[in-house]
Amino acid sequence: MRGAIILLAAHDNYLRARGQGHSRVTYIELFFDLVFVFAVTQLSHALLEHLTPLGALQTAILMLAVWWTWIDTA
Repeated sequence: MRGAIILLAAHDNYLRARGQGHSRVTYIELFFDLVFVFAVTQLSHALLEHLTPLGALQTAILMLAVWWTWIDTA
C-alpha cells in the first residue's frame, strides 16, 4: 500500500492546459522529442544492418510502437 501512495505522490502533470495561447516549450517536452528522434535514428540504423524482409518487418513493428508512444505522450 505504501508503494502505491509513493507512486501517486510522485505523479506530476507535465501536460499543458489547453487554451492558454502561446507559451514556451518546457525542458521535459524537448527531452521527449530528443528521445523519439534518437529512437527513430536507432531504428533506421538497425534496418540498414538487417536489410532483409524480416528486418524490415521487425523495424516496422518497432516503428509502430515508437509512433504509438509518441502519439500517446503528445
